[in-house]
Amino acid sequence: MSQRSSIDVIQQMAPLLDSLGRLIVQGRNPGDTTLKTLLYALNLESDPLAQEEGKRWLALLKMLYQQPAPQLRRATAEALMRSAVPKDVVDRVVTTVAGIQAPPPPPAAEVIEPAAPPVVEVVPRDEIKITLAPEVTLVLVRVPAGALMMGCTGADPLADPQEKPARRIHLDEYFIGKYPITVQQFQAFVELSGYTRPVRTIRPIKPDHPMVIERYEDALVFCRWASRMSRRIIRLPTEAEWEKAARGTDERMWPWGNEPPTLERCNFGHKLLGDAITTTPVGRYSPQGDSPYGCVDMAGNVMEWTSSLCTHYPYHADDGRENPKAVGRRVLRGGSYISDIKQLRCTNRDVYYKNLSIKGFRICCSGMRSQK
Repeated sequence: MSQRSSIDVIQQMAPLLDSLGRLIVQGRNPGDTTLKTLLYALNLESDPLAQEEGKRWLALLKMLYQQPAPQLRRATAEALMRSAVPKDVVDRVVTTVAGIQAPPPPPAAEVIEPAAPPVVEVVPRDEIKITLAPEVTLVLVRVPAGALMMGCTGADPLADPQEKPARRIHLDEYFIGKYPITVQQFQAFVELSGYTRPVRTIRPIKPDHPMVIERYEDALVFCRWASRMSRRIIRLPTEAEWEKAARGTDERMWPWGNEPPTLERCNFGHKLLGDAITTTPVGRYSPQGDSPYGCVDMAGNVMEWTSSLCTHYPYHADDGRENPKAVGRRVLRGGSYISDIKQLRCTNRDVYYKNLSIKGFRICCSGMRSQK
């Protein structure tokens, strides 16, 4: 591997160092599985240099966390910078892991891509805007750390067996897309990245509608591109993250509460009504159909891919269902424009719908998945 290509890999790995530092400070003790997941999100899971450097970085940061002496801080920083990690990233992570208040993150660095450099803007309601390109601005909302009753208790008469038994879990803070990814955003990704695999969508093309994709893999490729462009780890939400963003912590049935869906709150039921309506513009039903954290279209419009394999409850993130390389059907959440009210419930779990143009996705970042 050339010196230039080695430096490129290290530069691409910069978000990994930040993530490892956060997990160590949180007392999470990340290991090989976490490292593989983070590398996969950066599309580096098969790169020998990335694997080797990732293990070395993890060992250095764990040692520093256990013995945060000034001499070890200097040695850790020097070792990381010898690997060509940007100095601002090294300084931020080393000071955080050593228990010193970290300096504020620097402005987003320019990305050498056929697009504008990423711009991160903090806006009201704990939202973040990440501009990846002129036509691609992603709005994410903050979901605070805390408990979630995952699945259905006996109080829901519409519950399916696959939604039980319920289990109380803990999730760290994360950010999730306020909107599903739109046709305009996905088309910009295709043009800027050179993605050539055919993607089927609803005709005629409507830029402000959710992007409809048949394949789970198309959503993953978008997330990897967004990770490179934003210098963040962008991924699909887990089932648990999707469910908490949709229902909050009060165990409500639908994103807005326990009142049944209406056509003023979400786009649903059109197969039953026998009309020709398909998707609608994202946000048309906001704010009356929003979730507790301000996410829109989490009931109806398009079902949304999650990263989780469809396996039995109770939900445990470490039982293999969150293995990105595992073979099996991934869970879809939220229902679509053809769904009935049962499928729109926050706890409803769906799997693969072949040849139906009803599947989309939203993105998630920061705050690694965690259950306690």
